[in-house]
Amino acid sequence: MDQLKRRTFLKSTTAAAVSLPLFNFLPSYAEGESKEKLNFAIIGCTQQGGNIAKGAIGTGMINVVAICDVMPSRAEKFKQQYPDAKIYDDFRKMFDEMGDKIDACTVGVPDHAHFPIAMRAIKEGVAVYVEKPLAHTFEECQLLIEAEKKYNAVCQMGNQGHSGSQRLQFKTWVEEGIIKNVRRVDACMNKGRRWHPWGNVKAFPEAEPMPQDMNWDVWAGTAPKHNYSKRFDNGNWRGWYDYGNGAFGDWGPHTLDSIHRFLKLGMPFEVRADKLEGQNNFIYPMATTIAFEFAERCGMPAMTINWYDGVQNQPPQPKELPEGTKVPACGKVIYSDDLVFMGGTHSSPIRIIPEE
Repeated sequence: MDQLKRRTFLKSTTAAAVSLPLFNFLPSYAEGESKEKLNFAIIGCTQQGGNIAKGAIGTGMINVVAICDVMPSRAEKFKQQYPDAKIYDDFRKMFDEMGDKIDACTVGVPDHAHFPIAMRAIKEGVAVYVEKPLAHTFEECQLLIEAEKKYNAVCQMGNQGHSGSQRLQFKTWVEEGIIKNVRRVDACMNKGRRWHPWGNVKAFPEAEPMPQDMNWDVWAGTAPKHNYSKRFDNGNWRGWYDYGNGAFGDWGPHTLDSIHRFLKLGMPFEVRADKLEGQNNFIYPMATTIAFEFAERCGMPAMTINWYDGVQNQPPQPKELPEGTKVPACGKVIYSDDLVFMGGTHSSPIRIIPEE
């Protein structure tokens, strides 16, 4: 019954937990309320998975009872903090043994593995924070949304830009009529990506020796399984169609979240690849320009989002920019009938150009 009470509390406080925007499923305690910690599981311990786990720990509201990584040796840093936590290399076994003992979890793993882990957590009644993008395919996103409603669950997609001050700035500027009648957005990610040095890939990589404690079957999950290679592991999965979502899936959510939400864009009626440079059947192109066309809605005009990635594939420089300045390598320009705005990514603020 105590476990059921905690889970009910999680669901009832999700919308109200505004004091902790990065982890909305953690309760926002009022003065005098019990400060019982939530039993927590960390799934994915390295890179961004480790970062979001540290963020959850930093709230002081959790007790880590389980740690899961396909390489258990990667869990050691968290095991030292929580010596009583059980370590797993398979999330299915973890939920089999401890599903009724876990209140919430973070999922910080390669894009292709978000869906099966999040779906299992939802069905277990475990509140889940999934690092962006929510899933690997549009269909997987739809299924997670439907499952969250069916099971009355709590599933939050992580997006650092949405958790920062830029979100509030954009929202306020829309509400105050400063940002209005937007017709076009040019967004970009013009830094080099992990797969750019690989060139024209004509096959999957040859098998390499696997780390001793790697559970490669679980790593592959529901995606196609190939021989182990360092070109898949340790973040390199982002470049492969089978596992990642390329530059757009990596940086698009951080750059376009506020625009999509507060301009109420919904679904585009057309998605168009205007440029594909270095395209092949295995990895994402060296450069892409993707256009998203949105219809009129809520009294707002039709508008276009143009996405540019690739080191040399930069968006047009607005004439309003002062001489000697450029659009950020990771950022956006917003064109409205009256004003032009420019900003970076994540929580970077936007500004009107020219500033005078």
